[in-house]
Amino acid sequence: MPVECAMKLEKQHTAGAIIVELVRRLAQKRVRLGLTQNEAAERAGVSLRTLRRLELGEDCHFSTIIRVLNAYGLIDRLDQLVPEPMIDPIEFVDDQKRRVRFRVTSKASNRPWKWGDEQ
Repeated sequence: MPVECAMKLEKQHTAGAIIVELVRRLAQKRVRLGLTQNEAAERAGVSLRTLRRLELGEDCHFSTIIRVLNAYGLIDRLDQLVPEPMIDPIEFVDDQKRRVRFRVTSKASNRPWKWGDEQ
């Protein structure tokens, strides 16, 4: 089996180039796990056709990618992809101060409320 060099994903790459590389990596992971496409599809809970479409880089649902990542034991890598945002305590306090709202009371609000058709 020929060894393919992995492409480093960078922001200057087109979406198409990134998709090609990601699906190549997913297919390679499946093979390393010793899974056929049929076994991988079954493990992920997707149809064989859906898995094939994913490995060809065709459009698929995001939930399909999540299921495949989970089946391949890669779901924990999503934390690296999209880390939990860190909240700076000072920004949190400043944000809370900005959210404080004050109710403006006027002299008119001390009068009893009327429908407007009364004299």
